[in-house]
Amino acid sequence: MTEAMMVHDTSGNAATDCDELGALLGLDAPVALAVFARAVNDAAYARSLILCRENPAFRDFLLAQADGWVPPVEAAVADHGAIDLTAKAILSFWAWTKSGFAMLDADAAAARFAACLACPHLGAAPDRLVFRLAGASSDADRHRVCGLCGCVAARKARLPHERCPGPDPDRAGLNRWGQPLAEVAAARERTCEGEDQPM
Repeated sequence: MTEAMMVHDTSGNAATDCDELGALLGLDAPVALAVFARAVNDAAYARSLILCRENPAFRDFLLAQADGWVPPVEAAVADHGAIDLTAKAILSFWAWTKSGFAMLDADAAAARFAACLACPHLGAAPDRLVFRLAGASSDADRHRVCGLCGCVAARKARLPHERCPGPDPDRAGLNRWGQPLAEVAAARERTCEGEDQPM
């Protein structure tokens, strides 16, 4: 496996991710690192794996296709913003896959998106390939982009694992979706794990 194949694997522990993907696909063992690398770098391959997980013959055929795969080199690689946004999208897709493709109910998603619409950081999508591929445009509210994270707000608002990066101007310590700010949430997790306990 080359370093280029792992360009978008920033999840932290590839062995654990291979175990989880293997379990998600109904395997008794973790998937090979090449399978995991292709899944996080190739959304169509990841989608096909998920769709074929109940059919062992097709699933095993797809698993064998990961060997020797090399990610395509694109002109967009020179654009650091496009790489960051693509990596975020892939990691979000991976988290969404691990959640079983969970979606927020319509009321919760609408409340989140209403908060986005009231945010001064929401704006028209730049005329760039990465946003056109994501379905963003400047002609409708549902295709507008968050200036803080670069995500298409209406899509991000529907995913339970996503967080708003903007602080709520009226509620200290919370973001605009009413979630604890990332820094506060991280501090809580460290406290719960005993990392912040006095020695």
